[in-house]
Amino acid sequence: MKEERIKVLLVDDHSLFRRGVKEALSTSERIEVAGEALDGKEGVDLARELNPDIVLMDIRMPRMNGLDATVMIQKELPECSVVMLTVSEEDADLFNALRYGAKGYLLKDIPPQELISSVIHIAEGDVMLTPSMASKMLNEFKYRDKRREGQEQALSAREVEILQHVAQGFTNKQIAEALFISTNTAKVHLRNIMDKLHIKNRAEATNYAIRMGLV
Repeated sequence: MKEERIKVLLVDDHSLFRRGVKEALSTSERIEVAGEALDGKEGVDLARELNPDIVLMDIRMPRMNGLDATVMIQKELPECSVVMLTVSEEDADLFNALRYGAKGYLLKDIPPQELISSVIHIAEGDVMLTPSMASKMLNEFKYRDKRREGQEQALSAREVEILQHVAQGFTNKQIAEALFISTNTAKVHLRNIMDKLHIKNRAEATNYAIRMGLV
């Protein structure tokens, strides 16, 4: 019996790149490119319409970025596998993508045959990472316990709570209300956290919390 084809949706704002990926994937009898979208919003809409097996998603796009689109697609279509296909080698993008449910993280310089192989493996339930990004994950796991131990020594229990709320997007006022403290106290705690961790802003605090597995 003939194998059912893997239905793929391409989401990228560069039409020439989409064309190249489509041509590469079309050389495989197992893969069907069912649709193309030029940004995250259109990608979400098409995913709802086409119900693809796999979405190959860029990260940096207008209107809606790939990470936000991934969250929406995974919420509405949990059986669909979203795979980031991007030029970004930033740790935060990698960790956020996996945290938001992506089943793969591939860099755009991937050879065509490796892309085809990755799509097939992901359709079969595997998680695929470009080797350099996989190394980042291995290093993160290797040192996570050590960093967590250092973090626990550096931050008080209350400061860890504050950090967790910051990573979830809470404002100082919302943190104060959630923890039954004053807004000024929340600000002081946040300032102490930044001093202890040698970070400069809430974005860095969020990235740190994600890397440490606190959220």
